[in-house]
Amino acid sequence: MSPQRARTYGWLFMAMSASVCANLLMFQSGRSQEPGGGGPASSVLRVGAVKPDVRADNITDTVRAVQRELKSLNLYPGQVDGKPTPLIHAAVMAYEQAQALPITGEPTQTLLQELIVGPSPGSGGAGLRGGEVVPGTSAERLLREMRQKLVALGYAAGQGEGRMTAELMQGIRAFERDNDLPQTGRVSAHLLLQLQRAVAAFKPRSG
Repeated sequence: MSPQRARTYGWLFMAMSASVCANLLMFQSGRSQEPGGGGPASSVLRVGAVKPDVRADNITDTVRAVQRELKSLNLYPGQVDGKPTPLIHAAVMAYEQAQALPITGEPTQTLLQELIVGPSPGSGGAGLRGGEVVPGTSAERLLREMRQKLVALGYAAGQGEGRMTAELMQGIRAFERDNDLPQTGRVSAHLLLQLQRAVAAFKPRSG
């Protein structure tokens, strides 16, 4: 074998050896990044692959805190359980009405902050006026339900739209008067409880 060919084979062997070593290094690096690989990268991937969904817990904690604050204001007569029931929506509405805020009925973080430190100027949002029901919120749905209950009990409460109309307020006052409640014409958790009991006990006249 000529010296020139020997040098060529030598360089070729070195290049092949380097390629094999590089492939081995890349393979080991890839394994360390797989779940269970045991390296730092695998630990990062395992944490990222199992991200706990804490949103539900956060919502529950917020609702529970709002319930606690409204209970201390005698606006919420229910359990402090973190459940977004119609009762807490009605209690939120009572607070929003008393504070001349846009009415949502939603137990949110923003509301919780206002309950703790007080409403801030413009907290209702741009384009929203105090005392108005915000479309698409729990307040709108609850007003429809309360109107239906009043009508079922024989009270004139206007049409089915989810707004605080004069007819609905008159129907609420009439119900409050007949049940020895303070006549406010406003939605509250105490009013909702009384309505629920009245509907459950109501027996329509037959024939």
